[in-house]
Amino acid sequence: MSGAWRALERDSGEVTRYLELLTQQLDGMKRKSIDMLRLRPGDSVLDVGCGLGRDAEIILGAVGAAGRVVGIDPNQELVAKAMERTRAIFPRPEFRAGDALSLEFADNTFDGCRTDRVLQHLDDPERAVAEMVRVTRPGGRASVLDVDWHTLTIAGGEVAVAQDVARYQAFVASGQGDIGRRLVQLLIDAGCKDVEVGAEVALFRDLGTANFVLQICSTLEAAMSAGAIARGAGEAWWKAVRELDARDRFFASVNVVICAGTVCR
Repeated sequence: MSGAWRALERDSGEVTRYLELLTQQLDGMKRKSIDMLRLRPGDSVLDVGCGLGRDAEIILGAVGAAGRVVGIDPNQELVAKAMERTRAIFPRPEFRAGDALSLEFADNTFDGCRTDRVLQHLDDPERAVAEMVRVTRPGGRASVLDVDWHTLTIAGGEVAVAQDVARYQAFVASGQGDIGRRLVQLLIDAGCKDVEVGAEVALFRDLGTANFVLQICSTLEAAMSAGAIARGAGEAWWKAVRELDARDRFFASVNVVICAGTVCR
């Protein structure tokens, strides 16, 4: 698990706020990753890393009352919140604690399986994708969505410092900073064909949202503490970024890759 996610998980309120904000920010991309599963009424689907269960609700709308949606997450607190939040829904998704690297389901259990911004935090994303494919029946679909942190751009101040911050985020703060560009390879290696891929840009026009989602300030501080960025240069850059935001001229972006394939083992 990446250090950045471990730090966020220490505060359950911050985790909830983070997930709710990303659900809004990436709504169109999330729905596209679900559409790429090519679901039909009555299908069964596994959502790996379900968080608060918002995506599981959308999936349930696609498979209908005759379908089955299971969401798993390693965070017991999030699972409990997902169960409580959907208590009045009928039919409702199933939620349980689970490990993406060792799914507790038999081979060929589901018609579709997806994960969203989970692989970047794992020590072994290849194994996680292989597990997703294992529990999906032949002819079913597996869908993955994740960020390519090497595409992070932040306006303001010295470009060289911004690049150093992005580099530190990609190589150190994120467990798998290049995971976005590896999704096609991971699905094919796991036994998928008919792989389709899309990429969209997540845009941020205010520093408050960008800093919370992208962890800019904490990454800068970690980079300065590690000696990767000189403290004087880093502090001057952060001041320039904040001044840009105060004049409503802030901008940041990062690429999000959405990929899905048909299980053919």
